[in-house]
Amino acid sequence: MLRVIKNSPKGAAALGVLLLYLLVRIALPSADAMASIPEADTGVVEPLVPAGFFAEREPHVDQPSARNVSGEVADEPSPQLVETGTIARGTIAIDAALQGDLESLVSKWFQKASSASKGKLTGDGTQISVHVRSLVGSDTLASIQGERILRPASNLKVATSAAALLLLGSWGGGEYQTAFEGKGAISGGVLHGDLVVHAGGDPLVRDGSLGATESRLDEVAEALLAAGVRRIAGDIVLNEGDFLEPGIGPAWPSADQHWNDYCARAAGLTINGGVLVAQVTPGKSGAKASISVHPSPHGLERNYSVSTVSGTTSNVMVGATSSSVTVKGKIGSKLSSVVSDFAHPDPVGMFGTVLKDRITRANIQVDGGVVRRRGPPPGENILYMLTSPVLDSLVPINTHSNNGVADQLFFTLGHRIAGAGTREGGSEAIAKALALAGVDGAGLVQVDGSGLSRDNRISPSQLTALLQAVLKGLPNSDPVSQTFLNSLAVMGETGKLAKRMRGTLGEGHVFAKTGFIDGTSSLSGIAITPDGYGVIFSIIVNYPTLGSLNNVAWKPMQDEMVLRMLELKF
Repeated sequence: MLRVIKNSPKGAAALGVLLLYLLVRIALPSADAMASIPEADTGVVEPLVPAGFFAEREPHVDQPSARNVSGEVADEPSPQLVETGTIARGTIAIDAALQGDLESLVSKWFQKASSASKGKLTGDGTQISVHVRSLVGSDTLASIQGERILRPASNLKVATSAAALLLLGSWGGGEYQTAFEGKGAISGGVLHGDLVVHAGGDPLVRDGSLGATESRLDEVAEALLAAGVRRIAGDIVLNEGDFLEPGIGPAWPSADQHWNDYCARAAGLTINGGVLVAQVTPGKSGAKASISVHPSPHGLERNYSVSTVSGTTSNVMVGATSSSVTVKGKIGSKLSSVVSDFAHPDPVGMFGTVLKDRITRANIQVDGGVVRRRGPPPGENILYMLTSPVLDSLVPINTHSNNGVADQLFFTLGHRIAGAGTREGGSEAIAKALALAGVDGAGLVQVDGSGLSRDNRISPSQLTALLQAVLKGLPNSDPVSQTFLNSLAVMGETGKLAKRMRGTLGEGHVFAKTGFIDGTSSLSGIAITPDGYGVIFSIIVNYPTLGSLNNVAWKPMQDEMVLRMLELKF
């Protein structure tokens, strides 16, 4: 999907602007659709928010270290990195009309939220921050406490994915790299030693595969055969190197949710992002249903039992423990199939099980077993380097909001940039990306790549700066900027935004990432005006967990704000 984004027209460039306008491939809504756009309130809105709610800066509050979640303050980002890669910070060029309208919308929707909560919602417990900047020039167009540090939920995925493009550009767009090293000589078809697999953080996902990503490891078997290996005399050694031990993240959801796919454990070695996918297909009524679970084999005992009943019933339960995978229940004969994703408790073990299976399928004998043993980086006898473009992770992260893939990328950034595939290393890498974008990283706290942890903190202005840094090449059709744009969900069309703002000017004109965990609602991305100009925005709301305020107030507020941004003229 190609979108043409324009520089601001100047002087006698009207003809060029017209030609660019004709190239814009975004179809504008019909007159009827345009008529359905909510009109801005023309009356004065009496704000029911505390004094100072719209103040640009808050009193200083000590924040946890932006670069080291263990409590020790790490070194500041490399000055050389800042000097050689700094992107212009832009200037303050507040659009008074836009600023006033956004403040009115905050007041309006705060009132609605307060009313919906029967007065339980108070200004003291609610923080609404907005930052808007132009794509070209990075001018700040509006800011409602845009520098306030807040909990971003899944909008943190924007920071993770944008940082990856900024930091990994020197690698041709960036690659995950998993090295397979032979520890011993090869003679007579035998590798006289271990096959050591060096972790590189690759999630090994394939969009739309329903978890069937095992064939990626066939490349390894083919490389071994090409090297003359028909037998491995030692073990398959999984070296996780400097990557953290897989486990539950800090301030994650409660333990009863850890089986869900959104709680997938990140690891230096994994497959399908640490997620199992069960597909259940009914038979005739009274017969057993067909069950497939990928990746396969997963290394755990199978506890599968689903019966077919008449009608359209769907009561299939899935889950995995340290010893078994369970898929049980009932499915209606009139259904085509049911698909369910859930987390594997040991992603490294699953990777090793699948790898050995694919190697033995290629008729390569493995005398030993699969063992986990941390050791030094790869030596010289690399038999194969399995690579995957980082760009392939962007759609799973930004459109499908895949937590596991986002966390894999976060730890990979720590591994490649900071020399540690840990939470501290990933946080240090993101801080360096902010430095590249010319933004102060003060207050940034990032403990994962997905935003699932409630400990994460970032400001809307930091998010818009990262977005501007990776999207600024759009007016010149830069392929990396275009790829990042296309990775975002499209308003009214795809991902979590598929059902929002349909029939309005926003449909097909807004590319963004949603975010939600209890007490947090966010939306960050870029709006493309009918004239083809880019407006970058970030809206974050932190609030008490009271009922369904996200659907009642915060989502509608975000949508109405974005519609107002689409009215801007440049």
